[in-house]
Amino acid sequence: MPKDSGRFSKNALMAAILCGGTSTRMGADKALLVHAGQPLWQQVAERLAPQVGRVVISTSAAQSSLNFAPHSCV
Repeated sequence: MPKDSGRFSKNALMAAILCGGTSTRMGADKALLVHAGQPLWQQVAERLAPQVGRVVISTSAAQSSLNFAPHSCV
């Protein structure tokens, strides 16, 4: 049976990356974690972006000064 590829448009989907919170279990701010020389949230955003119409970053008030461009923070 063929797959129904026309069911959802890429632009109809949005992805949210969760970077807020106190990070008590991680021991460091999630928004500042770096892997392979690049912020972890940025690596996730780059992988998600081709699959969705919009990527947003969920942050805490304490992270409001961080630059998550070109993504919106919620």
